Amino acid sequence: MGRAKLNLLIAQFGKCKEDCLDALKHKENEQAWFVLARSRFFAEKYDECKKYIEEGLKKYPTSGKLHDLKAKCANELAREQDTMRQITLINQGKDDEKMKVYRALRANKIKLGKIVHHLPQMVD
Repeated sequence: MGRAKLNLLIAQFGKCKEDCLDALKHKENEQAWFVLARSRFFAEKYDECKKYIEEGLKKYPTSGKLHDLKAKCANELAREQDTMRQITLINQGKDDEKMKVYRALRANKIKLGKIVHHLPQMVD
């Protein structure tokens, strides 16, 4: 568990996960579940974090640390989903504006990207 905690501190979240899973195979304890879930939280893999929290809470239902992390994870997951909704709305707005310009150009029979072979001579 010491190596897992060290990897968590130096932001080696993948190695931390491996160490925690290995530690859980040998001896299961609350701390291992907490560090494992926390490594996923810091890596912003909230679905995995939630999964490991739930597994840990099945074994240790009174764990205050896991319950606190569960609340933080739920908040971050909701914030991430809200951000994705906002990005989708922004992209839809951009696409709508592009289509308005395209339709206006086509209505005026303007074709973009066409090669003009000859231009009419300007008369002075």
